[in-house]
Parts: sequence; C-alpha cells; structure tokens
Amino acid sequence: MIYTAHSFSELPSEIKKVIKTLPLSVEMKQDWLVSSETTIDNLDAFYYVEENNGVIDTFIVSNIIEKLDCSLFIGDESVVKQIVSRREVNPDFYKYKVLFIGVPMSMGPGAYLKSGILFQDVFDRFKEYVFNHKDIDGIFFTNSSVNNARIQSEYLMSFPYYPNTLLSLPFQNFEEYLNSRKKKKRWDIKKKKQVFSDKKCLIEIIPNSQILNTEYEKLFNLYQNTEKNNPDTVNYLHYSSNDKFRSLKSLGDDYNWIIVKQFDNIIAFALLVADGNVLNFKHVGLDYSVNRDTYSYFNLFYSAIKFAIENGFDFMQCGSTTYEVKLSLGCQVIDREATIIFNHKTNEKLMEFFKSFRFGGSKNE
Repeated sequence: MIYTAHSFSELPSEIKKVIKTLPLSVEMKQDWLVSSETTIDNLDAFYYVEENNGVIDTFIVSNIIEKLDCSLFIGDESVVKQIVSRREVNPDFYKYKVLFIGVPMSMGPGAYLKSGILFQDVFDRFKEYVFNHKDIDGIFFTNSSVNNARIQSEYLMSFPYYPNTLLSLPFQNFEEYLNSRKKKKRWDIKKKKQVFSDKKCLIEIIPNSQILNTEYEKLFNLYQNTEKNNPDTVNYLHYSSNDKFRSLKSLGDDYNWIIVKQFDNIIAFALLVADGNVLNFKHVGLDYSVNRDTYSYFNLFYSAIKFAIENGFDFMQCGSTTYEVKLSLGCQVIDREATIIFNHKTNEKLMEFFKSFRFGGSKNE
C-alpha cells in the first residue's frame, strides 16, 4: 500500500512507528524532519511510503522547489545567452517546478529501500504516482540523495553537480593529524590557532540539549551573515526568520554545536551531526567583522577534526563550498551527479528550444 503526506504528522501512527525502527541516516529520522517543517521557510514537504504487511519497503523524503533555475547546470555559454535573452520577456523562462528527492538542508540520502528492492522499480512507481497527482514539471535528485542508484527513464537529463568533500581520519589524536600535513601547512595551522588564542577567542562544543533558548536566535543571525556573504552558493531552501532556529531545540544530542566566543560574545559556530562513523560538519555562521582577524572559520574546522578523532569517527563530511580550504585540510572531493526527469509536456517544450543547441556536460535520453 502507498501512503503519502505533506507533513510527517499526517502519516498514520502505525507507519511512523515502523519508520522509527528503520536503519536511517540521522537526518532522515523523525526529529530532523519534523523540526525542518517549522524551521525552514515555506517548506513544501512530501513523504512517500510503500508498505507491505506491516513492513516498509520504501520511504522517500522530498520537497517541492517552485522555480529551479536549470540554467545553472548548463555548460554551453551560447545556450545560457539564449536563456538570458528569453528572460527579458519571461523572467521565469527555463525555471521549473520540481520535486526534489532529498532530506531538507542535508547532504544525506532521501530514499530508503528495504534490502533486495531495486530503486529502478521503486522509482517507476514513484514517478507515475507523482506525475499523476502533482502539478510539477519534473523530479530532481542527486546520486547521493538516492544512495548512488542509477535509473533509466524517458525525458532524463543528467549533469555534474556540486561535489561533496570528505576527510578521512585514520589518526589517534589531533597531533597525529597535524603531522600528516606538509610542513608549510602545519606551520599555517599552528599560526592560525595561535592568532585565534591571542585574540582571546575560545571554543566550546555543546550538545544541542544544552544550548540556551536565547542562543538560537544569535546562531541564526550568524548563519544568515554567511548566507548573505556567499551569494553564489545555490540554496533552494532557507531557514525561517520567524523561527530563528528555535525549532532545532527538539533535536537530540547527535547534534552538537561548535561555538566560538570572544569576550563572551558568540562570533562563529558550526553544527556537527553524528551519523554512524561519519561526523557531518554543516551550517557555519560567522561574524565577518572579526572573522578575518581571528581566523574563526579555520579554527571551527580544527576543533571539529579534533572532536571527530577523539570521538572515534572514521570520516568527517565537510560539504560543498570553500573547496580550497577543505582541500588544504586534506579533504577528498567526492563528485556528484544530478538528474532531472521531466514530464512529457515539459520535455516537448525543452526539446523545441534545445534542438539547435548542445547541452554541455549533460546527456539526454
């Protein structure tokens, strides 16, 4: 039987009980999903469950993106110029309403399949259901959001997507990690840590349950600083300026906050999410009036790496921005691929426009 809902609370109680028992990533569990519905601005969530005799075969987490700007994924400048020209008349040209498979505000997968079930079979049913019941142009997902499954379908377009970064941690302590870096980099890390200390900065790592209610708004404001300071970063979702992170209070202590203080004032933070043998480093917020002088951003990473090693994590996932910084820390770049499958009507319009162009870096089937 198929169950669908636009909020987690709408799912039948017996289905929610079974979901709690599934081997899901931390951010695909109920706590993160429920808090996301409040703390993310205008989140249009969609949950899809296939159940058979009390066993959940499939659980898909997704949300609707109203206007996905597909020009961001085109490698052919001549095509981009044509799209820009068309937008002089129609500002929304080549922007599409899509259903994005993935956990909101997370790099984690958005699809759970019981062992032995093929994603191709599930996706064919999911696609049919969505296109019959939703007013959307297409379905959008990355290889990581569907556990690196590959599918075949009509009207499919795939293209390189923003890579992730991953740091391996085969170290006994931070000093061992430091010694693994080249001499020049070791000197750079030590210098940045010393400046940080000289500027009277301190770092605390605090479990989510111990964050004060009054601190969430401060953390939210710092996060907004970072978002505004990086306008080229593609964000499909945004946190609510009404909630101001307060709904994150319900999260458990798989979530820890690295907080930088200078003279008792919070000037930087990052959120750490423990997920099995991986520590996820995400949601950085900075006070840019002091960040450069204090090297707060770099010291967030150093403290996170130390925390990860001391707590036995094998990897630290560092996300898809500031690649130069993360490479210098020893991260490996993990390539990703994204796919959009359009419905029949949208595909016809696309083919009419693109028949005289080459889609750089993509494939059309």
